[in-house]
Amino acid sequence: MSKKFLLATVAVAGVTLGTAAASAADVEPAPAPESASWYVSLFGGAAWLDDVDVNYDYRGDPNDAELESKTGFIVGGAIGTHLFSDDLRVEIEAAYSENKLKTIDFDGPGGDYSIDGKFGILTFMGNLWYDVPLSDEIKPYLGGGAGVAIVDGDFHYNGQDTDAFDSSEVAFAFQLGAGLRWMVSENIALDVGYRFRGIDGPTFDGGDFAGSDKYHTDWFYSHNVIAGVSLGF
Repeated sequence: MSKKFLLATVAVAGVTLGTAAASAADVEPAPAPESASWYVSLFGGAAWLDDVDVNYDYRGDPNDAELESKTGFIVGGAIGTHLFSDDLRVEIEAAYSENKLKTIDFDGPGGDYSIDGKFGILTFMGNLWYDVPLSDEIKPYLGGGAGVAIVDGDFHYNGQDTDAFDSSEVAFAFQLGAGLRWMVSENIALDVGYRFRGIDGPTFDGGDFAGSDKYHTDWFYSHNVIAGVSLGF
């Protein structure tokens, strides 16, 4: 290889590299992706608890019954973000619901008895909601979540001073829901929705009433209608 050809090759390579460097300097760097938009929300509404099946042994005899409750309430809050896309929201939610008890209905000839008590349920869930992109202002959504529930249960028969059971237990919880969000401004949204909740029925410790040491309950199912507001930041 001649010395002239080698020098020409080096010169061409230098010019090419210099031109590429100059062109790269003129190109603006790609914008960094926008940070995830966060929001906090508060909500409240009415809660309807399905009859709760309970079974226990009373002096060696098995008993099956249903606990019937009154319409109750639910309140809660969440913090979330549009982390993956504008239409997909991930959030952490805490909520409390309470339903007063009114009757216990025994299977067979036992009949109904009036009772006084409540189920107070504190839940912590991770949720995933999909906003259907119909418009920028009105957004239907659906989704659900799962987590844990702390169920505080107690009841006593009317006319009795001692509780049949009175304890707080931890159980698995899930919810499915749908609703409608109205973006009243860029950072404020109003929300109406429905939540179907299920809680794996806990076993409650017996109280001072001369009954059973343990009261086993089946799944808790509730229907909740809520209204809320979200503030973005």
